[in-house]
Amino acid sequence: MAQAVEGPAGAVDALGPPEIARPGGERLSGELLRGAGVDPAARVVQLVPGAGETTRAIVAIGPRTLVCVTPEQAGARALGRVLPRVQVLTAPLTATGLPEGTATSVVGEGVLTRTPPEARGPLVDEARRLLRAGGRLGLHEVCLRPGDDPGADRDALEQLAEAGVHPLTEGAARGLLEERGLVAIGETGGPVVWRRPAEAAREIGPKGILATMEALGRDRASARRLTRARSLLERHLQRLQAVVVIGERPLIGGMRRSPGA
Repeated sequence: MAQAVEGPAGAVDALGPPEIARPGGERLSGELLRGAGVDPAARVVQLVPGAGETTRAIVAIGPRTLVCVTPEQAGARALGRVLPRVQVLTAPLTATGLPEGTATSVVGEGVLTRTPPEARGPLVDEARRLLRAGGRLGLHEVCLRPGDDPGADRDALEQLAEAGVHPLTEGAARGLLEERGLVAIGETGGPVVWRRPAEAAREIGPKGILATMEALGRDRASARRLTRARSLLERHLQRLQAVVVIGERPLIGGMRRSPGA
């Protein structure tokens, strides 16, 4: 797991452990796509597609356009091996180079969880820039449920941050979207889906397994960090939850489209 999406990450980081890339599993990934308005008429930008499970779901919907953005060449190669016909752009998430208003839907899973709190604002700013008026940003992330001891909460966040995992605190995703000029229109929570390596392997298939193994072999430091991340996530699993939050870029004058549109 990357210490920050924009930071100097290794090859493994572009793939990310599956339990972070899709924190709430298939059900919340589906909620993400529905809430963000991914349909056959949509123009979609997907941030850090990882091993491609959700990308496959988007392709099955058949949007008008789909561009996957990853900050790492390794991530682009891995996705290209699994889904060779998908357009993949290698660029920083804070400066994609795509035209303003290019998307009706921008979606990401584990993107904020990979990014320290102080670095999240520019990432959301770029997502907002990519959206047309009335377009929607959907994020599928990990949150830490507050406990009775604030000190224990801080300790858990600090331990996870050492492995490059940065769970959001309660309400942080919604607050961040609103601070950056989006209207938070929906939020759905659920348990973190913990998948064993064998289960993840079945999802990503033989080509995904090969890409992951090659990345692990090339970047031992990232492999150790991934192992550390899994250990810490398992230790704190009972405190973690998955959340999908949807934000909309307002229409002219701060108006937004009617509910359910």
